[in-house]
Amino acid sequence: MKLQLALCVALGGLSAFAYAAVTPEEAQELGRSLTPFGAIQAGNAEGTIPPYEGGLRTAPADFKPGSFWTNPFRDEKPLYRITADNVQEYADKLSEGQKTLLKQYPDTW
Repeated sequence: MKLQLALCVALGGLSAFAYAAVTPEEAQELGRSLTPFGAIQAGNAEGTIPPYEGGLRTAPADFKPGSFWTNPFRDEKPLYRITADNVQEYADKLSEGQKTLLKQYPDTW
């Protein structure tokens, strides 16, 4: 019984790596049409996600060496806030799983 359990755990762990594989062609797009993290570099058509241009290149003005990193996006304001009460208004911006979670846990935001 212990051997069967150990074998199931080992094989289950190995199978997780199979889902993470990408083709060589997809890997070649890293740094071209994809960011180094695999996201689409161009942003989106709506303009709500800007093009990736390499991330932060300098420290924010209020950063003090030896302290925690400050918030470089402090002055940005949210475009909208999606809650269980207005989920239908923003349904086109959410996956089915996100909609379900908002309905199941309406006090989460």
